[in-house]
Amino acid sequence: MKTRFFFIVAAFALLSLPVQAQEVKQAIENNNFKIEVDKAMPFRGRMVNLSPSYELAVRGDSVFSYLPYFGVSHQSGYGDSDGGIKFAVPVKDYKVQYNEKKEVYTITFNARNRKDGYSIRIEIYINGATYINIIPGQSDPINYSGTMLMEKKIEAVTQNTFTHQVGECEVSLLSEVQQKIKTDLLIGATPEMLAECAPEGTIPNSMSAYMVRTPDKVVLVDAGLGAKIFDNMVSLGVQPEAVNAILITHMHYDHIGGLLRDGKVSFPNAEIYIAQPEVEYWSKVISQAGDNARKVLEAYKDHVHFFEPGQLNGEAKEVIPGFTGIFAPGHTPGHTMYMLHSGSEQFLFWGDLTHALAIQMPYPQVALTYDVNPELAIATRAAVLDYVSKNNIPIAGMHIQFPGMGMIKKVDKGYSFTPLQ
Repeated sequence: MKTRFFFIVAAFALLSLPVQAQEVKQAIENNNFKIEVDKAMPFRGRMVNLSPSYELAVRGDSVFSYLPYFGVSHQSGYGDSDGGIKFAVPVKDYKVQYNEKKEVYTITFNARNRKDGYSIRIEIYINGATYINIIPGQSDPINYSGTMLMEKKIEAVTQNTFTHQVGECEVSLLSEVQQKIKTDLLIGATPEMLAECAPEGTIPNSMSAYMVRTPDKVVLVDAGLGAKIFDNMVSLGVQPEAVNAILITHMHYDHIGGLLRDGKVSFPNAEIYIAQPEVEYWSKVISQAGDNARKVLEAYKDHVHFFEPGQLNGEAKEVIPGFTGIFAPGHTPGHTMYMLHSGSEQFLFWGDLTHALAIQMPYPQVALTYDVNPELAIATRAAVLDYVSKNNIPIAGMHIQFPGMGMIKKVDKGYSFTPLQ
């Protein structure tokens, strides 16, 4: 009875508030909103401006987080750790209170991921201004500020899926992050290149996986971070249990993070396929990234299959029916692309061949600090761009912004990319 009385009073008090305040109230009650985080202040640190890729979202019965973690550098956070504070917890585990005098909602809950446990406190004001306080169990608190986006605004700015027909197959983008990365991550970019391709000091980037629906199977190419991939799949009418096979391009966390949820397999009916050189590399790496790779292999056990990838313009055996694996080293030693064959059509999933398309198309000789072997990554990229442009093969990349797929054409200076419509 006391709980019911509280909600009656709170609803009555908000009837006279502005429309925006009503939207805030409704979004919180419906468990459907996103907080776009734009600033962070690590413990005893200065306020840091963030790119628009970081967020905390509430969708139906779950809370999802992808926030920067300041205990590691950006580079190591990308390749050698979880890359941020990521978790997914049930909505039923959090508490909501409304302070009528201060006109603020307070949401509190606890969460845990593979790295740490967290106590979270979120304050959402009726004008949409939001403050987040996170206390990790093993390090100092971090404060964030941002803006709450309403349901209609979320629809306007979020494009997570896109589907393209390839023969008898449907290829769907499953995008988890649309962001911009700083140009200080580039290797070999001259001031003239940066002035031309990145005048604001940032480059468009994304983090995505892909789903292929063949006439008789559901296949994933990579499993993403595990932040939005499941929602994206469900929005396309596919449950994780329906996935039959997962083709892994390489074992960085943003490609295998979705394979486990709370330490358990996310895709119980899927067979996992990974190139042998990639597995050999990560089996020797002593780091958080190496631990992540080994946890995946252990969790899926007998359902993991290793193979030797073929060559782009030579012999390449089928990994599973309709898909061949193609060796594309440089980003990692065993980085592998996958060519989909359906009828007379081909479609190439090139994984992390590029991270900064805006500059790596006109200037393929530019590498990134993410590449294990930048020189080899450049050589591989040059060969692949030449091949797909000459053979008119559409491509998909894990770090190409929406829609993630397109055609490559040779131009006077390097190459051009045209998104698929």
